[in-house]
Amino acid sequence: MTAATGVSCFIHTLQLVIHDAILSQRTVSDIVAKCRKIVLHFNHSAIACTKLKTIQESLKLPVHKMIQDIVTRWNSTYYMLERLYEQRKAVTMYAAEHDIPTLTVYSWGIVENIIRVLKPFEEITKQARSDEELISFVIPAVTTLNSYLNKRQKDSGVQTLKDQLKQSLEKRFLKPTSGSSMLEQKHFTFATLLDPRYKDHFLKDSALVKENFVLELVRNDNNMHRTSASGDAELPGNQEAQEHDKASKTLHDDIHEDIWQCFDEISKSK
Repeated sequence: MTAATGVSCFIHTLQLVIHDAILSQRTVSDIVAKCRKIVLHFNHSAIACTKLKTIQESLKLPVHKMIQDIVTRWNSTYYMLERLYEQRKAVTMYAAEHDIPTLTVYSWGIVENIIRVLKPFEEITKQARSDEELISFVIPAVTTLNSYLNKRQKDSGVQTLKDQLKQSLEKRFLKPTSGSSMLEQKHFTFATLLDPRYKDHFLKDSALVKENFVLELVRNDNNMHRTSASGDAELPGNQEAQEHDKASKTLHDDIHEDIWQCFDEISKSK
């Protein structure tokens, strides 16, 4: 798996986590649907947009257009809610004179809390999409999101959404029903281990990961040597076994010392 493939897979799975969670709570899905109708009204009427702009200017709000979401892309729904919440005073004033769906004070509060819950996911997704980010970012990202969801915060009206996000995050990343969890897959754990930004903070058992990493290097090196030596003359009997064991032990020690010396040097230089 390449770094690009790993990050892309992570982003896609995160999309599924959030999409499922948004649909899990009837109150949330109903409010999102109502917000979608409000935005649709402005996006289908130039007159409505002009009137809204006048109200925005009178209230000294940013003159921003509404954002229409794409149902299959949760982050577009997030941006729609964020923009609508920013313009809630202008929309409420407009609704007082026009026949459009309206939100109560309680519903606006739920919109605020939806944004509050989803904001970290939006930031993580944006960071993961950046050209600079590596596959080593995946484990820290999931660990951070899981920690965030377990903290007490304003969640009135969106507790089911939070609970479903936690369950889906665990199901898809941390405790899958089949196969190993992401935290146990070597391409993710090794990448995190070799990133000095994360190695000391985001691996539950860094010593075990280190050991597995060294063993993987030794295994790959032995396979290479075995392939290259397949045409060479073989040593007789016990002498062959003894020399092979000696070489393997020396190789293991050398790789262990060299790789972690480099690792420590990189870590200390940061």
